Amino acid sequence: MSTAHRLISSSISSWATIGVTILSQLLLVPVYLTHWESTTYSVWLATQGIITLIAVVDKSHQNFLGYEFLRIGIQSKEKLGVHLASGICFCIFIGIVQVLLILGAIQFGLLSSILSLDELRDQPLIKASGYILLLQTITTLVFGSIGGIILRALIPFGYYPRLNWWGLWVAILNSLIPAITVYQGGSLFAVGIATCVAIAFSGIPIYIDMKRLLRKEQIFIKRNSFSVGWTNFANSLILAGKDVLENVRQQGIRLLLLPLAGSNALITFTTLRTGSNVALQGLSTITNPLLPELMRFIHRRDQERVDAAFGTVLIVVAGLLCPIVVLLQSIMEPLFLTWTRGRITYDPYLFAMLSVGVLIYALAQPAISVVVGSNQTKSQIRISIASVIALITTLFILVPLIGVRGAGVGLLIAEIISCISYVAVAQTWLRKNGLSWPNRSFGIAAISVGIAAVTVTLLPLLPSYKWIVLGNSLVLLLMNLWNYWQSLPTVATNRALAIFNSLPILKALFKTKTVNS
Repeated sequence: MSTAHRLISSSISSWATIGVTILSQLLLVPVYLTHWESTTYSVWLATQGIITLIAVVDKSHQNFLGYEFLRIGIQSKEKLGVHLASGICFCIFIGIVQVLLILGAIQFGLLSSILSLDELRDQPLIKASGYILLLQTITTLVFGSIGGIILRALIPFGYYPRLNWWGLWVAILNSLIPAITVYQGGSLFAVGIATCVAIAFSGIPIYIDMKRLLRKEQIFIKRNSFSVGWTNFANSLILAGKDVLENVRQQGIRLLLLPLAGSNALITFTTLRTGSNVALQGLSTITNPLLPELMRFIHRRDQERVDAAFGTVLIVVAGLLCPIVVLLQSIMEPLFLTWTRGRITYDPYLFAMLSVGVLIYALAQPAISVVVGSNQTKSQIRISIASVIALITTLFILVPLIGVRGAGVGLLIAEIISCISYVAVAQTWLRKNGLSWPNRSFGIAAISVGIAAVTVTLLPLLPSYKWIVLGNSLVLLLMNLWNYWQSLPTVATNRALAIFNSLPILKALFKTKTVNS
C-alpha cells in the first residue's frame, strides 16, 4: 500500500471513529437518562472518569513506547522486540498497581469520597462502582493495555491504517453493548459487566490479527530487559506530566474561569469552544496517520519526502482551515444564536481568538510531530510548563479586567508560545540529524494564518464592510495558496493530486462523463 493510500485509509477510519463517538454522545445520553435515575447515571459517569484518571500513566507509557518504536524503525527488529517485551512487563506492573489502588480505596471506604458522593457511602451503587472499577481495570489490562503496546510496535511496518480500522471496531462495540444492556433494563453493575464483555470481545480478534502480523514481520517477544523497561517507564512519567499540563491548558481552564468570571462566562466560553474542539479532532485525522510516515522518512534521511509530509499538513492549514475560519466568522452569529436558542450571547472577538488559536496549533503540527515522534520528553514538558504558566498568569490578570475575553487572550498567547517553542526544538533536532526545516512553505502557511487572523478581527469591527473584507480576504488566501502550491516539492504535489483523484465521488463523476461522451 502506498503512502497516499495509507493516509487516505487512516483518515477515513479516524473520521468514522469520530462520527461514532459524536453519535454515541448525542444518542446514548437520552437512553441512559430514560432507563436510569440521575443518581445512577452520575455514579456511572464518575466511575468512568476515575478509570480515565488512573489510566493516565498507562496511556503515557503506551504512547512513549509507540514513539520509541517509531524511532527504532524496522531495521532493528531484535531491539524492537526487547523494547516490546520489556514494555509489556512494565505494563503488567502498572496494571497491578492500579488494581491495588482500587482495592485500597474499596477496603478503606474511600470510594464514595473519590466519587464526591458521600451521601451514598453504604449504598449498593458505591459497591457496584467499586466492582466495576476493579473488573474494568483488569479487563482493560488484559485486552487493551498489552494489546495497545503490541499495536504500536506494528505501526512502523505500515499497519497504522489497519489498526485504525480496528479502533473503529472497538469504538462501536464499546458504545453499543453497554447501551443495549441499559435499554434492556440493566443495572449499573450489569452495564459494567457488559462494558468488560465489550472490551474483551473487541480485543480477542485484534490479538489474533496481531499475532499473525508479528509472525509475518518476524518480531519475537522473547527477551526483556529491566533496564530498558525501567528507562522507558521513567521517561513516560515525564510524558504523563506533560499530558496532565496539556489537560490543564485545554480543559482545566474551566475550573479557573468559573471563580474568576462566573457561570455565564464559563457557559459562553465552553459553548463557543465546541467548534474549535471539533476542528482539533478533524485535524488529528490527518496528523495522527502522518506521524508514522514522517518518522519513517526522517530515519531514511529522505528530505524530499519529509518536506512532502510537512506539506500535507500545512496545505490543510493554508487551503482548508484558514478559509473555513474566515467564512465561519462571517456567518457564525446567526448560526450560534439559533443553535443556543438565543440564551447565550455571541462574542465575535472571543470566537476570533479561539479560532486563531486553533490555526496556530494546526500550524505547529509538523514541529510537534517531529518533537513527539523523536520522544524529546524533556522539551515537551518544558514547553507545556511555559504555556500553562503564561495561560494562568494571563487569566488572573485579564479576566477581572475584560471578562471572558481574557481567557481567549490567554489561550492565544499559550498557543503562540507553544508553536514558537516546538518549531525551534524541531529545527534544532532536524539540523542535528542532517535534515532541514521547510522554512519557505511554513512561512507561506503562516502568512495564511495571519490573513485569517486579521480578517476575523476586522469582520466584527467593520460590519458595514463585511462582504468587502470577506471577499478581499478570500482572494488573498487563494493567491497565497497558489504561492504555497508552487513551493511544494514534486512528491508533495503528486501525492496531493493522487489523493484528490482517488476520491470515490470524483471517480464516479469522471466515469459518468466518459460514458455520456
